[in-house]
Amino acid sequence: MHNYKKLGIHLLQNGRKVQDRTGVGTRRIFDYTMEWDLQEGFPAVTLKALAWRAVVGELLWFLEGSTNVNRLREITYGKDSGKKTIWDDNFNNQAKDLGYIDGYLGPVYGEQWRNFNSEGVDQIETLIEGLINDPYGRRHIVMAWNPAQLEDMALPPCHYGFQCFVEDGKLSLKWMQR
Repeated sequence: MHNYKKLGIHLLQNGRKVQDRTGVGTRRIFDYTMEWDLQEGFPAVTLKALAWRAVVGELLWFLEGSTNVNRLREITYGKDSGKKTIWDDNFNNQAKDLGYIDGYLGPVYGEQWRNFNSEGVDQIETLIEGLINDPYGRRHIVMAWNPAQLEDMALPPCHYGFQCFVEDGKLSLKWMQR
């Protein structure tokens, strides 16, 4: 929790308040790095409620390659739950404005991870094969940011990429977010 609090203080002291597309505004900085040793535990936010089920559901949704909010709801809460997901507003606003129907969000995370640029490039499979066959390689990278398809996405990726790094038999992950 120390890293999260430190970021909050840094934002309050150094961040610039700017208007954004939502009209709410944001306080921003250009770059900030936080590190956690996962051998000491998972870095979950404890200052507020954590929707753990939604976090796991969304990750599984990305990993299976889905881009439909109805499938996310099913994975997270069950087939007939009727509960709202974090992606419902993106569908009801941006996706419908793009002409999508039936819960489709465009080529968001799942498609970029499992079918990059709609050309069959499975980045997750490539990552796993690379980590197994060449663990010390420097190309263990997955990108969700695809300039060729940004305009087709209900929401461009916030966490746009990650890189894996193996050293001394331990796996590290670098996560990049806009």
